[in-house]
Amino acid sequence: MLQEVRTSCEPAVIGVRNGLYQTEFIDARSFPSKDVKDKFADVFTNPLNLSAFKDECVKAFALKRAKQTDIVSCDSGIFDLDFLISQKAADVIKSFKINNLIKVPVEIDGWSGKYFTVSFPKYSVNIVNFPESIFVYQDCDKEQGKFIDIVRSINAPDEYGDLMTQIVPRKISLSQKIEDKAFHINGMGLFFSRDILDAFLSEQISGFSLHDAFVLA
Repeated sequence: MLQEVRTSCEPAVIGVRNGLYQTEFIDARSFPSKDVKDKFADVFTNPLNLSAFKDECVKAFALKRAKQTDIVSCDSGIFDLDFLISQKAADVIKSFKINNLIKVPVEIDGWSGKYFTVSFPKYSVNIVNFPESIFVYQDCDKEQGKFIDIVRSINAPDEYGDLMTQIVPRKISLSQKIEDKAFHINGMGLFFSRDILDAFLSEQISGFSLHDAFVLA
């Protein structure tokens, strides 16, 4: 089983109060040239070009009051990356099978240690067995004074596409076997295996949060 993972938005964890991100790329300061910026953007859409980035220097900048964590949220703008990770988190992740993981070194100005931008493999919703999955929308129960989950049947990708802003997945069944221990399902989230999450907890990896969406695998 895999569980949805996001960067933490808790001010007590990430330091900043915007609840969105700890770091950002600033064109004139993050990239020594437009060519480097273009190559950096290209890496995340054309992983075969990753080797071209070995000696490039890319710098991210922490927001005021941002705390240093292992999983780092980033205002990535045009770049199709997930977040930044510390060397410690990278060492944990490399122990698990993840095909086509994109990892690019990056310096975070003012922070110690090595960091990387990462992008995990992405799959379309066509891998989902919709009739066997569980989706919900939330409604207010006035008697209980709280929101409750209402199950909503979804039978096809197009139907999910029409409703994806109104519903959330809870349990996702797959129509094919995926060997990756961490991956995206487009429009549903980023999911990590229980083994990775247990290793994160054991190594006290900071800066991530878990959500109530699971992939049955």
